[in-house]
Amino acid sequence: MLYRVVQELLNNIIKHSEATRIEVLMQYREDKMSIIVTDNGKGFHENEIQNSGKRGLGLNNIRNRISMLKGVIAIHSHPGKGTEAIIEISKQPGAP
Repeated sequence: MLYRVVQELLNNIIKHSEATRIEVLMQYREDKMSIIVTDNGKGFHENEIQNSGKRGLGLNNIRNRISMLKGVIAIHSHPGKGTEAIIEISKQPGAP
């Protein structure tokens, strides 16, 4: 499921951001896994996307998948400064 989330984030960057650089950082710690995806693209106004009803199916799918994993996602973007998506999934008790 995380593979699909990262795939969708990368697809959105390729389709919309006009980025020339993408970075994906994955960290697996004792208590959680973090994935940070950043780009240097054109960015966007977060509140305009959320309030306009233009929130895409891709972003909804990402949020739903992360929710199913009992994780959180934060997306930070500013016009002209790119976008950063931070995903954190807590390690389940009893999981390896």
